[in-house]
Amino acid sequence: MSRLENKVAIITGAASGIGRGMARLFSAQGALVIAVDLAEERLYKTTASITEAGGNVVPVVANITNEDDLDRVVAAAVERGGVAILCNNAGVLDDLTPLGDVTPELIDKVLGVNVKGTALLSQRVLKVMLEAGSGAIVNTASAAGSNGGRGCAIY
Repeated sequence: MSRLENKVAIITGAASGIGRGMARLFSAQGALVIAVDLAEERLYKTTASITEAGGNVVPVVANITNEDDLDRVVAAAVERGGVAILCNNAGVLDDLTPLGDVTPELIDKVLGVNVKGTALLSQRVLKVMLEAGSGAIVNTASAAGSNGGRGCAIY
């Protein structure tokens, strides 16, 4: 039996990069993966590749800044047995906009995904995990958040 057998894992930002890698790895370890992303076409390509490899995955197209979408994500997991693991991986960079050109809308977008959406999804999942008596929440971040760089003022 694999270590994640019969566990449900929500992974945000699952359509590409680190999120796609997590979705593939968790599925290969036996988890049912609730793969979440706003990029619908890439999400379906990712989930198709996981299914073709014998994995168990459910794609959920969702915007983590939308509370109704967050409720759908958690409901998809609960319907399938709960949430053993939440990987908050979705994130956006500030499009390398120089600080002088940053708009309030861009600030809202970056903070909405990288902070607010992550916190709101974690709150919802935490309730499920507390009821179950177990679970793990993993938050990913990039080195760009601590190292900075030209054009990354908001990030």
